[in-house]
Amino acid sequence: MDYIIAFGGLILFLLLGMPVAFALGATAVVMLFLHSGDLQGTTQLAIAGFKAVDSFVLVALPLYVLMGESFTAGSSSQRLYRSATALTQHLRAGLGIATISSCGVFAAISGSSMTNAVTLGRITIPEMRARGYDKELAAGLVASGGTLGMLIPPSLAFILYSALTDTSVRALFAAGLVPGLLQLGLTILFLLLLARVPQPLPQVPWAERFVALTAAGWALALPIIVLGGIYGGVFTATEAAAVGAIYVIMVNILTDRRFEPRAFWQTLLRTVENSARLLSIVIGSSLLGHAMIVMQIPQEITAAVVSFELAPLLILVGILLVLTLLGCFLDPISITLIAVPIVFPVVTAMGFDPIWFGVLLVMNLELGMITPPIGMNLFAIQSIVHDLRSSEMWRAALPFAGISVLSIAIVFMFPAVAMWLPGILK
Repeated sequence: MDYIIAFGGLILFLLLGMPVAFALGATAVVMLFLHSGDLQGTTQLAIAGFKAVDSFVLVALPLYVLMGESFTAGSSSQRLYRSATALTQHLRAGLGIATISSCGVFAAISGSSMTNAVTLGRITIPEMRARGYDKELAAGLVASGGTLGMLIPPSLAFILYSALTDTSVRALFAAGLVPGLLQLGLTILFLLLLARVPQPLPQVPWAERFVALTAAGWALALPIIVLGGIYGGVFTATEAAAVGAIYVIMVNILTDRRFEPRAFWQTLLRTVENSARLLSIVIGSSLLGHAMIVMQIPQEITAAVVSFELAPLLILVGILLVLTLLGCFLDPISITLIAVPIVFPVVTAMGFDPIWFGVLLVMNLELGMITPPIGMNLFAIQSIVHDLRSSEMWRAALPFAGISVLSIAIVFMFPAVAMWLPGILK
């Protein structure tokens, strides 16, 4: 009963607008106080918080943030979209295909869903609307494409999941790639076969395509360097993050006049701000996790679930549905840090592969990001498309939420979709 009251306190803290990290830490203090009756039980929280960030895996987190911030600070995003448009605009739904393809490539750079959606949304949505695309289709497509940022590696959610569960980052990155490409392919099929789109634009001459691809060559090389280095065994995930960040900064300095010292300084400030926010949530979640371990909450939940004598797959479906619901209200990073310490012991006790579950976890959280009425990517797109009402945004998201559900169902029923590539790379 004490921990139920404490979790109610967490919800109350969040509703009052308290930052997630502080809400988690305050909840941990409340839980330990209710458990022991005094504050002596909280003395170990400082050590737990320090140990949480004393991790080589988490060194990659600010480096990937720096890589994404540096990429968006320059003109590489525009070059990337122009090259994709030059290749596909003569096809049915060509601009839509260029948009979702750009989201897929940018996902391999940013590692963040909302960053992916907002950065490319500012570029692609005005262009699609100017070419006759319905504003709902354009907004829904970019909101959905943004979710690839947490699934296609490198993914910040996978890095945190690895740190929490002691699973291989390299295996998680490999497991997320094929499901991410699957969702990308299903979206392209929807655009080709079902979406209502304007007539294709004239085909771009091959000479102009070559010029566009050459201009975007530096940007297109980045995912190859980072992911190729990880999968090829040249870099660890942390080393790849450092190489990628240095590569983007050097490319911006050499090829982009807009990337002046002031722009570089602003990039560093945003990196520090975002990294501090993420790592503070890591510390807060570690305090909550320590409190739960002291109170043996994971063991109690595992024993309670096992006592229900339900089919393991049915229990897993229930867990995933709850995670999707949480994804409508909180960002995936916060949910990963809050939920994984609770549900991971249950999942492993039932014999499920932790890598496969990690992929399903991220896919369900990203579904929550575009699920009406509170999906966070929907609000992000509305912030840049000012004439889009909430009801229109919800309607725009529904077909793409359906595509996400189909992708999750395929990975759920056929685990080899996620586990095939990690098996090859062992």
